Order: sequence, then C-alpha cells, then structure tokens
Amino acid sequence: QNTVRAFVPLTNGRMLVAVRGNISGTTGGSNSNSGNLVIVEADGRISNLPGGGANSYVYGLHRQPDGKILVAGAFNTLSGQSRNVLSLIHI
Repeated sequence: QNTVRAFVPLTNGRMLVAVRGNISGTTGGSNSNSGNLVIVEADGRISNLPGGGANSYVYGLHRQPDGKILVAGAFNTLSGQSRNVLSLIHI
C-alpha cells in the first residue's frame, strides 16, 4: 500500500518525505523505494536522498532548530551508513 508516513520541510521549498510504496512527482519522475525517504523538490520533482535512503521503514521525522533531521524507523542502514532505528541527518 502506498502511504506517506511522515514529512518535514527543508530549505528552498523542498520537503523530506518518508514513503511506503511508490511516490510520483507532479512534474514527472517517481521513486519506488518501499519504506524509504525521498525529497520532493519545490517544483514537484522527486529526488533521492543523498547517499541513499533507509533500508526499511521510516516512521517519524523531526527537524531540529539547527536544521538537522532526526529519523526514526525500523531501518539499520541510512544513507549508506550503519544506523539502528534512529539517526540524525543533515540535508
């Protein structure tokens, strides 16, 4: 089932979105990473997370005042790094 689990605003009108299933951009492009993270650009295009997304579901996102994003889920790899269920990223 295609669902959005969480999202947080980024800079320049972009959004970081935790998805399960497929997501399609409003101007074309799509991403089929199950339980992964994508960036929705200001113009609606879909981009992958730099370094790759999570290897399993992401359930929560929280942007801290310093701009870093806390990612919570059932993953043990995020952006190509070993991370177990909780990670802090900067995009």
